[in-house]
Amino acid sequence: MEWLTDVSSAFSQFLVQAPVWVQMIIVVIIVVPIMIGLAWCLMWAVDRSAVLISQFRNRGTTVKDHG
Repeated sequence: MEWLTDVSSAFSQFLVQAPVWVQMIIVVIIVVPIMIGLAWCLMWAVDRSAVLISQFRNRGTTVKDHG
């Protein structure tokens, strides 16, 4: 696992010394897909919670009936 520490240290050093435009490109390439994935997970969790709540409130209604 020492190699992982070496790689992360080298990458961190590269980011510190890189120009801002390179840092921004790396952030966009890495962070944006992660945030998209997290947003989809959050949307799924909210949708699933809404379905479960509507089932417990009244078995005859669905989320579509409320909005």
